Amino acid sequence: DEDNKWRRILDRGLKAHLYRQIRQAICSSSGKYFPHSWASIFISPDRRRR
Repeated sequence: DEDNKWRRILDRGLKAHLYRQIRQAICSSSGKYFPHSWASIFISPDRRRR
């Protein structure tokens, strides 16, 4: 499925971008708005699914 392949690539790119933004938010807020345990859910959701 060519469509699926592209969708996966786009999804990966989007997720990587989101993770970067979330990590930056975590760093800039120094854990005030993002508790570390809560942040880890965003940073590694793929590990839990498999």
